[in-house]
Amino acid sequence: MQQQDDKTILAPTDLSNFLSCNHSSRRDLDAARGSVERPVRYGPVLDALKERGRNHEQSYLEFLRGSGLLVVDAIDYEPSETSLGGSTGKTLSAMQSGADIIYQPALVDNTWSGRADFLRKIDKPSDLGEWS
Repeated sequence: MQQQDDKTILAPTDLSNFLSCNHSSRRDLDAARGSVERPVRYGPVLDALKERGRNHEQSYLEFLRGSGLLVVDAIDYEPSETSLGGSTGKTLSAMQSGADIIYQPALVDNTWSGRADFLRKIDKPSDLGEWS
């Protein structure tokens, strides 16, 4: 969750957090607006889950690369919740080029921002070409 002037920008994690605990979401919103310190969420169990998730994601990425698909890596900096930098342009370029898989694409609109783990091309015409 980020505050940009008078607008709150949300990430998919914010929706998940809201569904699991409204109070936690309220604290995140207050922190984004600068009225309280951002809550710290860490611990050995959470660290272990994150590590397992990263390992699984890397294994799947290697599987996709080994399967002959055109895989484009859209991440060009260390991921963070507070900045997607120029990565939206890199994501759009990969989509326009017809990449089969885009790893860590940055997706942004006026309210939501975040990264998908993987974005897969489908055979359905769109403004991009013969694919979506």
